[in-house]
Amino acid sequence: MNLATRPLLLPALALWGWQADLLPAALAMGLLLELHRVLPLRLELRAADFERLWNVTAVAFLGVVFYLAFSRQGLDGVGALVGEAAADEAGQGRSGMHRVSDTALTFLRWLPFIIYPFTLAHAWSRLGALPWSAFSLYEQARAKRRPDAPRPPWADWPLHPGFLYLATALFASTTATTHSDLYLPLALAVLLLALLPVRTRGHRPLAWLLTLVLLGAVSVWARQGHLATRDAWMEMEQRLIATAMGIGTGGGGGGQANQQRSVTAMGAVGALKQSGAIILRVDNGAGEAPGLLREAAFERYHAGVWDAVQRPWAPLAAQPATAAARRMTVARYTANGAAPLAVPGDLLRVSTPPPAGIEATGLGAVRVHAAPPIALYELDAGPGGGLDDPPGPDDRQPGRLAEDEREAIAATVAELGLAGLPPAQAAERLEGWFAAGFTYSLRQDPRPGGVSPLAWFLRQTRSGHCEFYATATVLLLRAAGIPARYAVGFSVSERQDGQWLARGRDAHAWCLAWIDGAWRDVDTTPGTWRAHESTALPWWQGLSDRWEQARYRFALWRQSGSGWRLVVFAVGMAVLAWIAWRQLRGGRWRQAFGGRHPAAAVPGAESAFAAVLARLAALHGPRPPHLTPRAWLAQLPAALPAATLEEALRLHQRLRFDPAGLDAGGQERLRTLAQELLRALAASRRGLRD
Repeated sequence: MNLATRPLLLPALALWGWQADLLPAALAMGLLLELHRVLPLRLELRAADFERLWNVTAVAFLGVVFYLAFSRQGLDGVGALVGEAAADEAGQGRSGMHRVSDTALTFLRWLPFIIYPFTLAHAWSRLGALPWSAFSLYEQARAKRRPDAPRPPWADWPLHPGFLYLATALFASTTATTHSDLYLPLALAVLLLALLPVRTRGHRPLAWLLTLVLLGAVSVWARQGHLATRDAWMEMEQRLIATAMGIGTGGGGGGQANQQRSVTAMGAVGALKQSGAIILRVDNGAGEAPGLLREAAFERYHAGVWDAVQRPWAPLAAQPATAAARRMTVARYTANGAAPLAVPGDLLRVSTPPPAGIEATGLGAVRVHAAPPIALYELDAGPGGGLDDPPGPDDRQPGRLAEDEREAIAATVAELGLAGLPPAQAAERLEGWFAAGFTYSLRQDPRPGGVSPLAWFLRQTRSGHCEFYATATVLLLRAAGIPARYAVGFSVSERQDGQWLARGRDAHAWCLAWIDGAWRDVDTTPGTWRAHESTALPWWQGLSDRWEQARYRFALWRQSGSGWRLVVFAVGMAVLAWIAWRQLRGGRWRQAFGGRHPAAAVPGAESAFAAVLARLAALHGPRPPHLTPRAWLAQLPAALPAATLEEALRLHQRLRFDPAGLDAGGQERLRTLAQELLRALAASRRGLRD
């Protein structure tokens, strides 16, 4: 393949424009690129100029990334994925992932625009392939720091910008999803048209055709790989969302924040992974630890899943606060302005944000909508508070249990004598029974086939996480005739920097029992569960907390209305513009476009041999900066007398570098040799035309 010949880029740009719905612009760009084939106009640019222009292109890369991050909510998508989604439901985390993906795809679709000025300037220059060092910022910086150091072998490898742009346009065309059925045959046709001008004439047409057939077969295979990669990416996307949100980490499903359904991890074999991400920040002055903050409650149970009977959402009705009320401020991230609120079971009212943006159900679930990225809500809780409806039929039914679950629960009720006990006494007996004979564990070993996880927990292992204890307590109380519900939320007891924190691993599940005419929290999980989890803290937890705190304070500052986006964007773009100006400044670019510029005092400019070098540069392109004149002349195909050329070059170098220069006789000899070489060049050109 002839790397000195430019590939045909118009078809590739047309394909990209068709896929990206930018066909008119793509055709105009392609025609402007191809006009150099019929017009003699050329820009007098050197390889060093293209190093600077590529540096400007790299700055444009950064500028586009900067713009997309600020104008298309790319930063918000990252925040929703790694921060906000860590505390919200799966759909909100997926929204953040999609925003990040959409921003990345938009950037890829814009790649042909970013590289186009560089490619256009090269197309209208006299240069062919450029050395790899022209595209390496590292090698350029190294050469400036250590000009005498040997160059790495790859620095002189040739790379034609036309092929780079061809690959860029084809790659950018794959980011669109429209016209997918026709894309593969059209892409093959584009490759055929693009590579035809650079086909080495020594290759037979049959070999060329067979190569294209092989390319088509590889493309079909690559399409299958692309589909498999896409499926793998979609699966990985779901896992990333689940990891960022803490889904499947146990602890009561608080990481899911689904206020209609809680899918427990009972029955999951192996150790459950707990997240150290900070979900809630609670400020209650110098008060005691907030304890249990509930996000949702559920009534119906079946096969490890708790469901809430559908209840309408209604604006939260505030109750008057009493002197004994507790006041606290809770902060959490939202996704698209929505989030479930973790509140005490005896909630009286939420005063901030305005109640119009807060809704609640009869199961004590509270949510906020149209909120800023960080929801700061101030609430009061105390005697007489609570949002829960009185017990209904579902609060007394055991649910659809497996046979061994039903037997295990009935046997336990009989063993403890729960039937007929007052609700408070039954709850106290259960708490003592679990505390005396059960242990806490996040690991579950395999169980025999046909045995349900709950029955295995009650009869054999007597070890599990909070979901086991909460589910068993609810079902045992119901079997004893006491209404009960399954609750999820957070157990808040960690103090740091004057605030109480709830992490992903603090997500918890417990029981709500109807005792003395009110719903009371009954938490039968052994109290050792916190110490058990604290032993698994990673060594970098302190650094992670500092980063989380800094990110939280920055998020608070940016939503305070200080116009942070405009400030950061303006400063960043100003810095990038200054870097680009530093690369493009000076008279070299004015000279390339024929502008007036001061003449440079180059040693040896008066040498007669300079006319020979200029003529050779006009015929074969300028000398690459990394080649000496002798090495460059040795590579040129011009048929010049070797002895004459060698003598002329030797005299020319003496004139340039010898402090004594050339005497009159030496300069006259150099002029004679230069005229002979110019005549030889003219005769060689006439012979080629004949």
